Amino acid sequence: MPKLAYNVVYADLLRQIEGGVIVPGDRLPSENELVKRYGVSRMTIRKVLRLLAEEGRLDSRAGVGWEVLGAERPEPAGRNVWRIGVDRLPFYSARSYRDRILQGIQEAAEGRNVTLLYNDYWKPELRRADAPDALILQHPKELEAVEEFRDWEKPVCFINRRPANPGFSCLSVDYVQEAKRAVEYLLRIGHRRIACLALSSNNYASQQRKKGWRRAFSDNGLIPPKELVFFAGNKTDISEMLLQHRPTAVFLTFASLLSSFLLSAERAKLRIPEDLSMICFDDLSDIPYVGFPVSHIRMPLATMGHQALEHIVERLEKPETPPLHRMFEADLAINSSCRALTPIF
Repeated sequence: MPKLAYNVVYADLLRQIEGGVIVPGDRLPSENELVKRYGVSRMTIRKVLRLLAEEGRLDSRAGVGWEVLGAERPEPAGRNVWRIGVDRLPFYSARSYRDRILQGIQEAAEGRNVTLLYNDYWKPELRRADAPDALILQHPKELEAVEEFRDWEKPVCFINRRPANPGFSCLSVDYVQEAKRAVEYLLRIGHRRIACLALSSNNYASQQRKKGWRRAFSDNGLIPPKELVFFAGNKTDISEMLLQHRPTAVFLTFASLLSSFLLSAERAKLRIPEDLSMICFDDLSDIPYVGFPVSHIRMPLATMGHQALEHIVERLEKPETPPLHRMFEADLAINSSCRALTPIF
């Protein structure tokens, strides 16, 4: 088991360094935070950090901590190399989201005259400093932030944001439609008291997914149970809501809500799926701390990243190429976290 834990931590940190999730100059969280995050011993964390340091990827600085070192990527000789900026997702963001998008971008960049740059390109000063030829932006910022790019004259492709400006390319999933489809599945197998666990009301993605929950009821001639809309917060509050309102199923709008929801259900002594069925928006096919497969909405994130890179390169090489606006369908993966109350019909 210790060997397995060591491999998991090493592979995850290496993937984040190579994928640009954490970049040269970034400091890793403290050893205590890494111990909590990965659920391993301090000895395992220190062994991984020492190995990464020996490989020239990290440096330990007194009073600072572990810092990521730079590694220059050689550019192909004799060709114009396009510098494509990719925004950095936070270290704590959902790995299932960020890794799959980066995987698609990096696979599409292999063998092309492309250098990928990673930075927080939502900040104008960093766009000016790095001077990328084009941008792929994957961070789920609010639409107001997207509109700040109205003066950006180079190609830009947003992933999972659909700005009003038709000059921006965007690849997205219809959050409303996909959430509706998941909740309609629960309705179809007999559930009526379906709770919606969402983030704060001003979060764009959460609003859209909550709208899909509501539309699933109204489009099927049912009144959406407003009392079953719960907002993430204190674990005890969610437990109390589950006990007070007794939903038979819960739709989670984000994978980041899963751990707090499971703790709340356990605190309320509710079993999944015997007492409570659940479906989550976001891919949960490889969540390590859940002992059962969770039903989820799986977006084609790697495909979206791959096509974003291909499209951006085409626009750079052929400036007459128009912006791309493409909607993707998600997969609804139904697993053992859902239990039918009546036969499916």
